[in-house]
Amino acid sequence: NSLFSGDFSQFLKAVGPGAASIAFITQLETLLAKKIVDEANVDVDGGATPGDNTALSATFANFVSVLFGGFGGSGLIPQSILNLSTGGTTRLSSLSFAVFFAAGIVLFAPTLAEIPIPALSGVILLVAFSTMQISATWDIFKTAVSKSGHKSDVVNLATIFVATYLGVELDFASGIVAGSIVEKLGHALF
Repeated sequence: NSLFSGDFSQFLKAVGPGAASIAFITQLETLLAKKIVDEANVDVDGGATPGDNTALSATFANFVSVLFGGFGGSGLIPQSILNLSTGGTTRLSSLSFAVFFAAGIVLFAPTLAEIPIPALSGVILLVAFSTMQISATWDIFKTAVSKSGHKSDVVNLATIFVATYLGVELDFASGIVAGSIVEKLGHALF
């Protein structure tokens, strides 16, 4: 309430950094979800992929949403993986997810508020476990520490450690940005 008593520039100074960081994080997750879809070699809607205008529009919309008390939206990685694994490769699958998700929040908010936090934490852990690539990560670790390991495996292992450590110690965005830098520099140098 006190933020609106002054002029808009003071409001923007108070809320702008938080809005920008949330917009940045949600955009990172959207780009990561797009990368997962691209790496799955799935022909989504005839190969149409969002262009730079879509990414810029999503970032701006996330920033404005946070300024008005909302939270940024992103291309959810677990939802994208779930859609792909169950054959949902069209925009209709994304639309149906969005409609049912919104309906669940709008229509069943009081009921959803009664779900205990530990139960939600368990669901989140199950989703995280089902979307992790444990065998691929273990293979990278084994080949990186073996005598016959390639330098690219060592770079991949370093990327995993840097991204995980900074993601846990600082925040998700720092881990992803640092991990991306380590991966790009490591593969360029080796």
